[in-house]
Amino acid sequence: MQITVTFDVITPTQIEQTISYYNQHKSDDWNRLEKNEVAEGGFCIALKPEEITRMSYNINDSIKQVRWHQKRLVGGKYGKSLNDAETQLLYEALCSVFDGDCVKIQN
Repeated sequence: MQITVTFDVITPTQIEQTISYYNQHKSDDWNRLEKNEVAEGGFCIALKPEEITRMSYNINDSIKQVRWHQKRLVGGKYGKSLNDAETQLLYEALCSVFDGDCVKIQN
């Protein structure tokens, strides 16, 4: 699943509102969504210890993430991506902050 948007800018306040919505509505056994502190921006979730497949000093090996690329949140290029349920909730979180017509999700 992939999220696309039509807006050009997401402000720090909108990022925090998106994260807050996600974390308030996530399953209790899921880790929290956080801002991905990379040049492209995006969102990340720390992996649970049992999900980490190798010990590494590379942060990409210990998180699931999506990064902004041409108005899309893309994952997989830098490591693990969010699963479908996490992506669906992130979509709902973005829709809660932005007009639903500005955010789309595709399989």
